[in-house]
Amino acid sequence: MARPTTDIPSPPESGSGFMRLIDAWWRAFSSVRLAIALLLLIGAGAVLGTFVPQLPQSPGLSALHLERMYSPVAFQLLSFFGAFDLFHSWWFSLLLLLLSLNLTACSLPRLFSLGRELARCPPEPSGVAGVRRLEIPWDRPVTIDEARRRTGMPLRRAAQNSAFWLAERGRLGRAGFLLVHLGIIVILLGGGLGQVASLEGTLALAPGEESDAVEVQLPEGGSEMLHLPFRVRCLDFSILRYAPGDMAVRHYVSEIEVTGVGQPPQRARLEVNRPFAREGYRLFQSSYQAVRALDRATLRLPHGDGSREVSFAPGEEILRAPDGGRYRLHGIETGTPHGDLARIEVEYPDGRRQRYPLFLRHPLDLSVLLPARPALSLLSVRPGYATVLSVSRDPSPPVLWLGSALLLFGLLLAFGPAHRRLWIRPTPQGTLEVFLWARRGAEEFERDVGERLRTRTTGGPR
Repeated sequence: MARPTTDIPSPPESGSGFMRLIDAWWRAFSSVRLAIALLLLIGAGAVLGTFVPQLPQSPGLSALHLERMYSPVAFQLLSFFGAFDLFHSWWFSLLLLLLSLNLTACSLPRLFSLGRELARCPPEPSGVAGVRRLEIPWDRPVTIDEARRRTGMPLRRAAQNSAFWLAERGRLGRAGFLLVHLGIIVILLGGGLGQVASLEGTLALAPGEESDAVEVQLPEGGSEMLHLPFRVRCLDFSILRYAPGDMAVRHYVSEIEVTGVGQPPQRARLEVNRPFAREGYRLFQSSYQAVRALDRATLRLPHGDGSREVSFAPGEEILRAPDGGRYRLHGIETGTPHGDLARIEVEYPDGRRQRYPLFLRHPLDLSVLLPARPALSLLSVRPGYATVLSVSRDPSPPVLWLGSALLLFGLLLAFGPAHRRLWIRPTPQGTLEVFLWARRGAEEFERDVGERLRTRTTGGPR
C-alpha cells in the first residue's frame, strides 16, 4: 500500500536567490532533524542539571559556597551558562522556545492540508492511492442493506447520483499527531509562564504579628522582599507532640486572618496538608522556628500570706527583695534529662549576678543560700515559636493540565482506530464491487471485510 508522504510543504520555488535562501531556512527550521537535535540538547541539559548543584533546590547553599567548590575559571564559565540554576538559564529557555517554534512550523502546513483533506471525502475510489479491490465469488445477489449489516459500517451514498456507497471510520485519526504537537507546545508555554510569573517564598509570623512581606531566595544568593496584595495576621500557632515532654512533633497548626483592601477579613486554619488560597496565591504550613522572646514561664510567687501565679517572658523582673536584690527570668529549657526548667537570674545589690535552675515540681528555696529571699515554684514552661508559611503563586497548572489533556487525547487518536474507507457499488447482476483503503493495517482491514461479506454467501463460517 502506498504510504502517505510526510514531507513538509515549503514556500514555492523562485528564481530569486533571496527566496531560495528563505526556502532553505524554512526547510531546515521545520525539519524533524532540528526537533531531534533540540530534544537531545534539552536532554543533555537536564542530565547536567542532576550533577551540578542547583541553588533553588539546595537549602543552605549559596553562590559563595559554589565559588569555593570550583576554580575561578570553571565558576565563571558555569555562572555564565546559568548551570547553578540550569532549568531557568537563558540557553535552556532558548532551547525550549526553539522547540516550540519548530513544532509550530512543522504543524501549521500539515494543519492546512489536513483541513482540506477532512473537508472532503473521495466519492469514488479511482485516483485514491493505495486502494484495494476485494474479490469475492458471489453465489447469490446481495443488497446494500445486507452489506451494511454484515460489515457493521454505516454505508451511505457517496454523492448525489453516484453509484458508489461509502463508509468511513477513524477520520480524525490523522489529527492525533497534530494534537500531540499542540499539547507539547502548550506544555512548553505553561512551563515558560510558570518560569516568568511564578513566585515562591516564606512568611514568618509570631502570634499577634501581621505582615504582607514575603522573603524570596535569589538564585545568585541572598533574598529579596516581595509584597502580597493582602496582609496576613497570625492569630495563634500551636505544636502538638506525641507525648508530654516528647520532642517529636506530631502536628502543628496556624490560625491566620487575611485582610485585603475593600474586603472583609477572612480567617483560615493552616495545616501541613491543608493550604489556603487567595487571589492566586497559596499559603502552606511549611515549618516553624523558635523565638526566645516568646518563651513563657509560669511561676508561683509568695504574695502576702499566700501565693499567686504569674507568667513571665525572658528578661522580665519576677520580684524585688527588700534588700534590693532582683529576680529575673533569664530563659527556659525543654527536654533536659531532668525535665523542663526555667533559669532564674538573681542580681545582688552590689551588681553581682548569679543564675539558678528551677525545675518543675521542685521549688527553689533561695532562703537557704540567700537570707531574706523567698521560695519560687515553677508551674509550667511554654516555648515560643513563630509559624513559617510557604507562599507560592503559579499560574501555569491550568495551562499544563490543558497541554497534558491535548497530548493524551492526541495519542489516543493517533494510536486508536486507523483511518479506513469502504466503497461498494452494486452491479447489474445483483452482486457488489468492493473497494477499500486504510492508512495502516490495510491487510487486516481487507481480511476482516472479506470474512464478514463471505459469511452465508459462499458457504463460509456462520
